[in-house]
Amino acid sequence: MQNLSLLLACLFIFSGLDTKGLVCQGYDGASVMAGKNTGVQQCIKEVAPQAIYVHCHAHCLNLVLVDCAKSVPDADESFQLLQLLYVFIYSSKAHEIYISKQSELHADQQVRQMQRLSDTRWACRYAAVESVCSTYDLIFATIESIKDVDDKAKFVEANGILFQIRSLKFVFILAMFLLILSCTKRLSDELQCKDIVMAKAVELITATIQTINEFRGEKCWEQIVQY
Repeated sequence: MQNLSLLLACLFIFSGLDTKGLVCQGYDGASVMAGKNTGVQQCIKEVAPQAIYVHCHAHCLNLVLVDCAKSVPDADESFQLLQLLYVFIYSSKAHEIYISKQSELHADQQVRQMQRLSDTRWACRYAAVESVCSTYDLIFATIESIKDVDDKAKFVEANGILFQIRSLKFVFILAMFLLILSCTKRLSDELQCKDIVMAKAVELITATIQTINEFRGEKCWEQIVQY
């Protein structure tokens, strides 16, 4: 923490920046960064007392998504299944089949890869969900092929995963989160822009909340059902 604070102080000096112009600082909520006694934000305040600390809005968004998803058992289970699916597909044999199936079924398209889930960047889980949605037929074909290999353990594992990803509940939750995470990803990207200001951040957050509330309407449900 002290090393990081010292590094920032050195950057101010070598860049010729006047600390009097430093009016705000933003980090995640970890104690090493946000701690009011020994955190980086407090160390910076010793150099620039006027630099108020603001909890990074993109990090706040991530925390909200984590808590929301974990508070819904079906959603939490579905994301655990996504992680299990990723690990299974990226085992040596399954991944080889997964790539070959793409050449077989989608020869005119660029090879796609599944994306690993990230606990620290929940707002960006859109890529993981989107990759499963867009290659669902390939994943299905890959697991079906794995079932034919002469490996009892793999057969049982493949059969179990196949049963779960074919369920209406999993497909429905996947489609629902594809909508939600596409919205939150845009917000997360905007909140991390270098030229973002507080007023704009509040405006974007308000608009995103409104959009997500609109997802409760019949139009959205029809879209998910059609998916």
